[in-house]
Amino acid sequence: MENGLRHALAVLFTLLSFVVGGPATAKDGVIEILGTVEAVPASGLVGNWTIAGRAVRTDGATVIKQELGRIGVGATVEAKGVDGGGGVVLATVIE
Repeated sequence: MENGLRHALAVLFTLLSFVVGGPATAKDGVIEILGTVEAVPASGLVGNWTIAGRAVRTDGATVIKQELGRIGVGATVEAKGVDGGGGVVLATVIE
């Protein structure tokens, strides 16, 4: 039941984000992306991701919070970061 409720809330939050402002917003230079993880690095959590159709890069300084569940393909996440150039978001946090 807890996982079902968590999933339902994540889906609702994702749908609301599209209605309110879309899957990615920027404020004070911080880019926020809310959506589904479509691809993760081949090994580990450091490297190139695709989240809600956006290219996201993580490095050793990126904080990846998994308290609500393991992050992987299909998970709904919020990523925050900065413009990494070339259309890539350099993530500071993924949760």
